[in-house]
Amino acid sequence: MQAISQQSYSRAEQRLNTDFRPIVIPAGTFSNSRDLHLSPAHRLMVTDNQAELLFGSSEVLVAAKTALEYAWVHQQPADFDVTYFHILLPTHELVLVEEMWAESLFLGDMPERVLETGKIWETLDGFDMSKATHNGTVRPVLRRHEARSLMCRLPDCIDQVAAQQVPNEVFYAAA
Repeated sequence: MQAISQQSYSRAEQRLNTDFRPIVIPAGTFSNSRDLHLSPAHRLMVTDNQAELLFGSSEVLVAAKTALEYAWVHQQPADFDVTYFHILLPTHELVLVEEMWAESLFLGDMPERVLETGKIWETLDGFDMSKATHNGTVRPVLRRHEARSLMCRLPDCIDQVAAQQVPNEVFYAAA
């Protein structure tokens, strides 16, 4: 790990901009063992034969927000402050989170766009954020319309997800 950042958003900020509100991926949706709360732009890996047929790779990255129409995935209401943490590795990588693969922070060739967002960064001694760059993503990244097309074709897992959920108001509102 080269650096880690955190960015916090108040309830008021989340109400003004829904891109700050977490996407909730319930346990069992994509093999995750527990509910995951990800930023809308955070990408996760979807593995499916349909992806191979449609996009040339059975493993693709999709933004969490593109999964909103799949199974019980929903966006968390702005009921509490939220803090996102981003892990910067020497290369763009997949990280196993609750038995589901998600991406590390991807800088591309524009680290300044990440540095200028007001995030708080903690870096390893001697690491220069201004020289950080990634040449490519670890898996193909689907655009929004491609990801939505894939989500419509994935096997329905609603019953298994519902069996793992603890009923609550947010869950029922999303259902």
